[in-house]
Amino acid sequence: MKKILTTGWSFMRVFRIVTGIAALTYSIVKHDSLASIAGSFLLFTGVFNVAACGEGGCTLPKQNKQK
Repeated sequence: MKKILTTGWSFMRVFRIVTGIAALTYSIVKHDSLASIAGSFLLFTGVFNVAACGEGGCTLPKQNKQK
């Protein structure tokens, strides 16, 4: 758990956290439940560094070219 939180920081991870905090702040001020769901999702994906594909799920495996 500590490794997940302390490694792999990139621009997109920070961007998701900042956007999630902004959406949660907006949802509290405007009492908007949809914005709170979106903000919670963005904050979760940013803090735990997961994406829609999962960790390494969007990459294709290397193919072995054998004759």
